[in-house]
Amino acid sequence: MKIQLDLKSAVIGFAFALLFTTIISFKNSTDAPDGRYQTAIAENKIIILDTRTGAYIMQTYISSKLTWIRGNFESTRMDGTETKKD
Repeated sequence: MKIQLDLKSAVIGFAFALLFTTIISFKNSTDAPDGRYQTAIAENKIIILDTRTGAYIMQTYISSKLTWIRGNFESTRMDGTETKKD
């Protein structure tokens, strides 16, 4: 079986390969460069924040029994409700 490749077919193949490489090389621009989750640790507090949604969990007093409090910046700010303990 003899395969012949003409110039037109080579150019079309190269163009499709270039287009495909260009399409898959783009990244999603919504990704945060510093990461999605951020933590803050103080003397008696631990806070973990989800930077995409605004949700957070925190432990206010470090003791033998772990008690975490969940919250969301958007819902807490808009309706004025307190955070709920889990």
